[in-house]
Amino acid sequence: MIGTELHVTHDDARLRVVLSPAAGRPTLVLLHGITDGAATWGRVAERLAGCYSLVMPDARGHGGSSRITGSIDIETLVDDAAAVLDHLATGRVLVWGHSMGAETAARLAGARPDLVRAAVLEDPPFHDAPPAEAAGGDDDPHLAAFVELLHSVGDMTPEQRMAMARASNPGWHDDELAPWADTKADFDTSALTLLDGGLGRDWRAAVAAIACPTLLVTGDAGAIVTPEVAAEAAALAPAARVAHIDCAGHSVHRDRFDATVAAVTAFLRDVVAD
Repeated sequence: MIGTELHVTHDDARLRVVLSPAAGRPTLVLLHGITDGAATWGRVAERLAGCYSLVMPDARGHGGSSRITGSIDIETLVDDAAAVLDHLATGRVLVWGHSMGAETAARLAGARPDLVRAAVLEDPPFHDAPPAEAAGGDDDPHLAAFVELLHSVGDMTPEQRMAMARASNPGWHDDELAPWADTKADFDTSALTLLDGGLGRDWRAAVAAIACPTLLVTGDAGAIVTPEVAAEAAALAPAARVAHIDCAGHSVHRDRFDATVAAVTAFLRDVVAD
């Protein structure tokens, strides 16, 4: 993972932030998904280094940030992200978030327009159905299997984690596998309470509050955002557009790296040029 790191203290949390500065370039904040971490942006960071000054926080409960004490919700993550940017005194930034990070980016853009110049929302948890119902509730076998994996991955050897990563993510570039596996071992499973109706709650109101240019990045089978939801989101935020990436699932940029980076950077170039 390129860059240096610092820690920002906010409320009861110590938040680890990885920085890859580029003098005179726009600041781009990369917000990871649930169970991931700043390290999972490594391949994107390598591609964009020098083009943007990169800021990559670990959300609380993830990576090198504090473990969860008490409850956690999406508002907590938004406040944490704002605290990091206030501490760094970045001014208005570009934000690219994936999954949980995409919802964080959306809500940050609506709540703190003074901080967000443009937002990229990569397959956020915007469901047709209410979040708990969309996740399948307690009877969802896929979610149950993933939770079981998270509880066991800390006891695996690095070799076992890599084997697990390859089996879970066929087709990914090798550079994506170790960060994905290692962040699962670092994950505080207390943060899974975010899945219990928290992520995606009232997403329509959150999107309607966004005034800045926004790119919603969607995929195909395995992605959360359906074409219908994408169209509704674009209608709710007049400054939004949609980039559909064929043959990609929920981890759009890891499934179709070149196509996703091309779509995102084209959008960001347009924003910066305005």
